[in-house]
Amino acid sequence: MINVRQGVFHLRNEEASYLFRVKDGFLEHLHFGARAETSDAPAFAARPGCGWGGSTLYREGSNADCLDILPLEWSGCGRGDYRESPLELSIGGRAVSTDFRYLGCEVLKEPPPSALPVSRGQTILAVYLEDAAAKLQYGEFSLEPGSSYDTLIEALSEYAKAESVRLTFPEGTTAIAIAQKMEQAGLCTAKEFLEEANTGDFSEYTFWQYVPDDTEAPDRFLKCEGYLFPDTYEFLADDTVHNYVATFYSHFDQQFTDAMYKELDQQGLSLSEVITLASFVQEEAGNDQDNNVAQVFRNRLAEGSPYPKLQSNTSSYVQSDADNNYLWNWVAPWYGGWEKIPENIRNAYDTYTCTGLPAGPISNPGLAAIRAALAPQPDAEVQDCYFFVTDLSGQYYYARTYAEHQTNCQKAADVNRSLAAKK
Repeated sequence: MINVRQGVFHLRNEEASYLFRVKDGFLEHLHFGARAETSDAPAFAARPGCGWGGSTLYREGSNADCLDILPLEWSGCGRGDYRESPLELSIGGRAVSTDFRYLGCEVLKEPPPSALPVSRGQTILAVYLEDAAAKLQYGEFSLEPGSSYDTLIEALSEYAKAESVRLTFPEGTTAIAIAQKMEQAGLCTAKEFLEEANTGDFSEYTFWQYVPDDTEAPDRFLKCEGYLFPDTYEFLADDTVHNYVATFYSHFDQQFTDAMYKELDQQGLSLSEVITLASFVQEEAGNDQDNNVAQVFRNRLAEGSPYPKLQSNTSSYVQSDADNNYLWNWVAPWYGGWEKIPENIRNAYDTYTCTGLPAGPISNPGLAAIRAALAPQPDAEVQDCYFFVTDLSGQYYYARTYAEHQTNCQKAADVNRSLAAKK
């Protein structure tokens, strides 16, 4: 039986009672045990008064009601009732306080779709809470000593505009380009950002344990490349460099799911391999051809492949102003010129030299490219292809043999000449 009367909730059977009540917006636990009456609620609620001390009162004018001793049905994170909260929110790797207040209730004959499993035919009490702490604002506030909890919440919930910077990083943006954009926005220097992204401690994120250390990947250019997830972010102007980097890493960690890690294990792939491949898919496609391009690359990488090199102009000795060539446009300037690139790194990223995948990603790919690299769903006619070429209209041509590829290259060249003639 469920009885709700004047803010007191009484759930009971023949032997036991469970009582709690709404007290100034909080759900206060009263009793769970032997059978009792609803009228017993005031007695169960009685408690000795507490001194003012340093505890925060939740009700003005009373020194008997304090969050520190109030037994809550749902303990919050970051205030009062010091039991561990059932829920802790995290934004950008930082814990966020919660303050759940009573919103309403209803008695249901059937469980809602999101409820935990219950026996059919049982009456269900649904109690709804809202997070008052979600209204808290960033900024500077003037607070009076000895203020009640409700007063503090009200004051901290008043809108105070924080100085922030909103930046968008398109899919396929390189780590250096991200760092430069952060510097241009006045948030930090590019050097500070890259140093923290490559050497900082981000072990709280699952993906970080799968990223090889520099000693394990001596030919890799930048450790952070590939894991600074591209998206639109709003940064606080006075935040730390660590938190700026954590914003990207936290988002990546959320995007790469447990199911995706399971898929890695099933295929015997490493996270680095998938993200590296995804970065090439992003640069060579980044559109509705992601799955087809990923399949071509995976065919080349397969054991026994007659073409075990990617041979992608997006990272090679081939120089073209029209191409986003990773080696020429990003690695070479980092070292002060092509000839100054360490030989081991140049060879490890030149897709016409190295067999298999390069030593690391060449950009920060989006989710679609990552999914395509992990588990491509190609068109049937592309399933066994080893080559592709595109024309300036965006058309992709796929081939199984080098001879077919040469024919496709001629078709693409013809289209390009036709387009140039129309200009």
